[in-house]
Amino acid sequence: MAKKLPTYKNCFICGTQNEIGLQARFWTEGELAFSECRPDSRYEGYKGIIHGGVVSAMLDETMGKAIMAAGGPMAMTAKLNVRFRKSALVGRKLTFEGEWTGKKRVFYETRGRALNESGEVVAEATGLFVEVPEEESNEIIAYLDWK
Repeated sequence: MAKKLPTYKNCFICGTQNEIGLQARFWTEGELAFSECRPDSRYEGYKGIIHGGVVSAMLDETMGKAIMAAGGPMAMTAKLNVRFRKSALVGRKLTFEGEWTGKKRVFYETRGRALNESGEVVAEATGLFVEVPEEESNEIIAYLDWK
């Protein structure tokens, strides 16, 4: 059964109060995190193609949410690697999937992928995340939107 994940009010990706952001919603099924969006021409790089930075940011957010979905701590990106396979087209639905794959020392390892409407992989990513210090984490948690 899918469960909604919280958003951070001003986040460019998931913030409900960020007027220029994607306002993406995230959910979890088990320990996996998901999102779907249909970026319009405001997020275009070349004509008709979503900017790779936007796809990267969505992958980053999805992988971070996967740590939360799996019961891990509040974490921030330390390293992000993205491999682009196809163009993500303006106005077309993209599905993002992320999962927490392990932990090495202080790093939470993740992987994710973006799929187009046909189910083809648009981009794949791996990431390393570090736990947010408790004081900062408490401030962030207080600002989360669970609606």
